[in-house]
Amino acid sequence: NCTGFCVFAVTVNGLPQIDCPAFMEACESDLPVLLDTAYPDGGEYSGTGVTFDGTNYWFNPAGGVGTYLITFCYIDPVTLCSNCCEFNFTVYPTPDVECPDDFVVCIDQTPFALTGATPAGGTYAGAGVSGGVFDPAAAGTGDHVITYTYTSADGCTGICEFMITVIEVIVVCPDDM
Repeated sequence: NCTGFCVFAVTVNGLPQIDCPAFMEACESDLPVLLDTAYPDGGEYSGTGVTFDGTNYWFNPAGGVGTYLITFCYIDPVTLCSNCCEFNFTVYPTPDVECPDDFVVCIDQTPFALTGATPAGGTYAGAGVSGGVFDPAAAGTGDHVITYTYTSADGCTGICEFMITVIEVIVVCPDDM
């Protein structure tokens, strides 16, 4: 009945300190978003819509409207202990914006408010446009592209264009009799 024993030390390392953003957001029409807000640098991101290009992690909002769970994990290079945190990435819809049909006006027509684009509440821009009013004389004769821009409450922007053609007034008088 012999017994033996040994003594050894166990080192318990603490988890690395990490920090994830509270959330991130983008519009579905935005370009891919660089994921670089978690701490410390050098961790790995994962989740639906996340890609790695060999240097950086990206989230592509073109994957669709919704909320995506993103995980960030970091391994301490000294202790080899790892820790992870999670955050939501919300993708908002790009507003559906529609412009009125193209139309023609005479150069001597009185300036008029531009209407017909939806949803209401956006802004019109282009030659002859000021404060949502189109002035044919200021625009001059020819074809003028008018841009309508609408930004939703989520901060997403939709754009459409239409054409206003301004024509010269031609008066034809009969020959003197």
